[in-house]
Amino acid sequence: MNWWIPFALLATFQQPSQEPEPRALHPLQGRFRFSIENLEIGRGEDMGLFGLHFDFYPLPEDLPGLFLSAGGFGAITGERGGFLVGGFGGGYQFTLAESLYLELGAFAGGGGGGAAPQGSGLMLREHLALEWQPGAIGFRLEGSLIDFPDGGIDSSQVAAGITLPLELWRARHGPGKQEAAEATPAWPIRAGLTTLWADPGSSSKRTDGSSLDQAFALMGLRVDAFPSDREPWFLSLAGHGAFAGSIDGYAQLLLGAGYELALSPSLAAELRLQTGAGGGGTVETGGGWLLSPAAGLRWYLTDHWSLQAGVGWLWAPSGDYSALSLEGGLAMAGRPLRYRPRDAGRTLPAGTSLSKWRLEFANKSYFPDSGARLKNGRPMAENLQLVGLAANRPLTPWLDFSGRAYGAWDGGSGGYAEGQVGFQSHWAPVPDWNQFELLAEGLIGAGGGGGLDVDSGLIWEAGAGFVWQFDPDWRLSATGGRAAAFQGSFEATVFRLALAWNLAMPVTSS
Repeated sequence: MNWWIPFALLATFQQPSQEPEPRALHPLQGRFRFSIENLEIGRGEDMGLFGLHFDFYPLPEDLPGLFLSAGGFGAITGERGGFLVGGFGGGYQFTLAESLYLELGAFAGGGGGGAAPQGSGLMLREHLALEWQPGAIGFRLEGSLIDFPDGGIDSSQVAAGITLPLELWRARHGPGKQEAAEATPAWPIRAGLTTLWADPGSSSKRTDGSSLDQAFALMGLRVDAFPSDREPWFLSLAGHGAFAGSIDGYAQLLLGAGYELALSPSLAAELRLQTGAGGGGTVETGGGWLLSPAAGLRWYLTDHWSLQAGVGWLWAPSGDYSALSLEGGLAMAGRPLRYRPRDAGRTLPAGTSLSKWRLEFANKSYFPDSGARLKNGRPMAENLQLVGLAANRPLTPWLDFSGRAYGAWDGGSGGYAEGQVGFQSHWAPVPDWNQFELLAEGLIGAGGGGGLDVDSGLIWEAGAGFVWQFDPDWRLSATGGRAAAFQGSFEATVFRLALAWNLAMPVTSS
């Protein structure tokens, strides 16, 4: 297995492309949306779903009620632990009265798991919601329809939820009207890569009733947000997937809160409690609800970079699963700025630092080799389609770091999901003409589920392609390449099409 290919390709293009700095400030209103609902999945069986989405309003001046979203759902009650779906959506919010709103929305995504009747994994959801916003928190009641078109799930139900607002500012290309007002720092945000090593307890079991007695490893991302730099409390979101051990396809998504206590100028202690959804990989998590207390230390290398190590406990209250976990990670911190008044088009003050990101909405196609087989020994007879979200962070003018997550929506392997991290190099072949770029990328990650033979779950991917910057804020990319499991028979040609949104957020420099 030529596992070095993803990394060797990164040296292909090293000529930086020069992009003008965005200068016009625009407010970006967003929100976090949470929901809980109980749906019928056939034969009198119910499954409780927890939903988490980030919505943003791209056209506040022209269509103030229009929002786009990225997020997903995970099973927390029932018998389908490991059922996870991710995707995209949107909708429109109508004002009925002060603090009262009517909302129409839709979602499409891919995933599944927990041996649920999800078919190929395509999930469609529509909702009609009534929301009351008496203050910072909005309270929602929804009527929702959920359908897996080629599966056995078609259900209508009532959902309850809340929303939390989030105000960000972004810099766009174009002239500014006037100098911006003095900036006010917003919530500090910390994001990083983490690895978990988990040792199951003696009572942990697999879904077939056998003992789960082998340690395994997970990789993933964690994001912390502090309401204030003067407060030690923070909100924490983490997602992980298995890449070593015998539980390929296991994944978890946890949300909670933590407390950080400074021990010295460069060292702090952490306490954290999270809950969420997880399962798959034949781990018996019952309905999928997980609890995870943890404690650890954080070493601040600089104002922006830190190392973290800790110990925790993973527990499925409705299943036969618990594990001691050891965690390590590297994180980067930043603090977005907000401005008053909230006028669009003001000029970004000179010297303001920008945190640049590219958020990608992607579809990936796998064309399996003739030797690729399912775990049951049968050949992979169908091409596999996955929907995914990626966040790219420029490290240099020619090199980006990329984190990606996908779920299957077509191809007969519903429940397959993967997460990847890696690097993407891009280069403008014609100097001073950045509308078109060439690119090369290499990634490594965790994948599993849907019956694919990926052994421990560790996979790699390498590819090359081109980028078309058709608008200062938007770009389209197409790449082709190869992907394979480090162990297992899965090997495939891969084609990826992605629409990227450029986001440059003003941040404090200290």
